[in-house]
Amino acid sequence: MGADFLIPLDDVTEGVDTLNATNDNGVVDGTRYGIGWHRAVYALIFNKAILAEAGVELPETIEEMIAAAKTASEATGAIGFTGRHSMNEFSPWSKDFLNWAYGYGAELVDDSGKITFGTPEMAQAFDAFKAAYDSGIIPIGDQMSTQRTRFKEQQMAFSLDNSGGSLNIATGGPLPGDELGATALPFPHPGAHQQIFLGVNTWSSDAENAAAKEFLSWLISEEGQTSLRAASGPDALATDVPVTAEFVAANPWATTFAEMAADSRSTLIPGYELETQSILRPLMTSLEKVLLNAATTEEALDEAQAEIDADYNN
Repeated sequence: MGADFLIPLDDVTEGVDTLNATNDNGVVDGTRYGIGWHRAVYALIFNKAILAEAGVELPETIEEMIAAAKTASEATGAIGFTGRHSMNEFSPWSKDFLNWAYGYGAELVDDSGKITFGTPEMAQAFDAFKAAYDSGIIPIGDQMSTQRTRFKEQQMAFSLDNSGGSLNIATGGPLPGDELGATALPFPHPGAHQQIFLGVNTWSSDAENAAAKEFLSWLISEEGQTSLRAASGPDALATDVPVTAEFVAANPWATTFAEMAADSRSTLIPGYELETQSILRPLMTSLEKVLLNAATTEEALDEAQAEIDADYNN
């Protein structure tokens, strides 16, 4: 919205009562500018066969996940857990890490609208991530593309991944879709999601705008949503059109993602949406320092907060 290049779409959704909460962020100051295409939420995914062989139960906390990953690795030789963990993958890592931050109750913006990093909740998220990092369950240095390939090749026990990444892992490889499992993130609070919205460019012609709106009207209809569902797998859509029975039969993990999408949170910072990546850079830099033992959690968050205060909160 910073470029002011979208036209209102309230006339497209007028009288439509099937839109779900995934469309809420498409409304700015009471005017709708976007309609949800899909929402990709995160979950803790796992290899059913590896966990069964190791005799471990699904974890509900980070401590339990670390223990389960270690047991699975010792019993089967598999790598315990995968996840991005370095500034080499800053942009996707920052999105992934917000699951940890939100999961421990961190708020990136306080009631006065100021950006807040140095909170007890964020410190808990840092400490939990470092505990996983230091435990030996993560293949340090591997890019996420390599980690996903290893998961697909049945060499991984657990991973924190989104619905799109999970669909990639479960498709076209040695791991059958029904041998992939998904469960809630091992945090006290819900995690994050990434989302695509569709809008209409204000610089298009009247005829082009009319055609675009006609398409959006069809997209949010029952026919449109059913058609999109067939191609979208586990992602949440603009309406509560269910994941197809055929897809669930082949990929029973999909229903977990559909359920978790309801209360997940955007990876965009409220009130600072267009500046999210710039704001998250000092946070992730400080986390990397903690992981590499170049600073304590308190020191790193104080440094990140000071940088943010100078740039945004003064």
